Order: sequence, then C-alpha cells, then structure tokens
Amino acid sequence: EEATTIVSTAPGFYAAEKLEPSLSLTTDSLTATWKAFEKLSCVKKYSVAICKEGSACPEGREVLRNDAMSKLTFTSEANLDQCSDYTLHIKPIFNGKSLDERIVPFRTLSQPVEDVARLLTSVEAEAGEEQMITVRWDAIQCASKYEVFQKMNTYEGEWEKIGSSKENLFKSKGVPCTEYKYGVKVTIDDQESEVVEFDKAIMTK
Repeated sequence: EEATTIVSTAPGFYAAEKLEPSLSLTTDSLTATWKAFEKLSCVKKYSVAICKEGSACPEGREVLRNDAMSKLTFTSEANLDQCSDYTLHIKPIFNGKSLDERIVPFRTLSQPVEDVARLLTSVEAEAGEEQMITVRWDAIQCASKYEVFQKMNTYEGEWEKIGSSKENLFKSKGVPCTEYKYGVKVTIDDQESEVVEFDKAIMTK
C-alpha cells in the first residue's frame, strides 16, 4: 500500500511580477482585476494599497482570493483626487510572509471638458487705466491651458483669440471708448471646450 500527499512549492520572492492587473479608472476611484489563481495559484491573500505621488503610502488592505471567480477584484474607496498620479501596490502574502510587491502607476481621470460651462460660474472683467482690461475666472481643476477670446459687443462682433494663459487671469489692452465681451476656452487632457462667454460687457475709458 502507499500514502499520497500533495506538496505545493512556495512562490519566489518576485512572483508578483507575473501579475498583470487590468485597471478601470474614474475621476476618484480605481478598480483593479488580475488572474490570481492562474498566475499565483499558491497565494490566497494579498495586501493592496494605493499611494499618491509625493505622499506617504497608507497601510495595505487585505484581499482574499475567491476560487469561484476567475479573477480577483480590488476596488478603492471613492476618495482619490482627480487627474492625479498614483501607484497601485499589490503584495502577495504566503504563509504569513510578504513577498515583493507589484507596483503599477496610474492617473485618475479628469472631469469631462463638457462640464466647463457649468464650472465657470464666477467670472469678472474690469477696465483700468490706459484701456487695460483685466479678466478673471474660476480656476478649473485639471485644466492645462486657458485661451482668452474677445469681441466687440455689437451684432456683427466675432470672437478673436487674444492670448492664452496657464493661470485664471489675463490682461489685455483695448481701444478707447469701446465695449467688449470676453470668453474663455479651456483645455483638459488635450480636449478643448467651446468658448464660454461671460455675461458682463466691459467699456474702456
């Protein structure tokens, strides 16, 4: 007669490199899935953390493998900052000991460029000395560039681009005794919004 037993070899210290997590992102959260059983069949427990670039990493959250599912899924809390750089840290745990972690960089999504018109709610323009006009507007998170447009406040007036800025402020010199209207186009993740027109018209001295 004979006795039979199943022996499982331990994973290598760098076994996490076999994992190929698939990431699904929103503006404030992350869902990561990976083939845990297929890639590391001997590992049933992971410690998963999300670290923001330039900040200390929080303690990892324990995630257990469910053999009834083809993939293991980790979902973050919806408290990430939009358009920000993070790293996902997946650390396998075998027999109570941590192995080397798999680190995957990612960036959360930005708000849709279609939201710009709704977000530009507080804008103002004022005329100063020597026909200098200062235009200010709400800073839009994740915006990489603002383009400023001007038109004469007449029926035939057409938008003319007068400059661009990385800040939410722009100064322009106008023609004396002329009424202008202003608008701003915002670029987010290489996508441009429409020109958002400011309600108030400005008359130079």
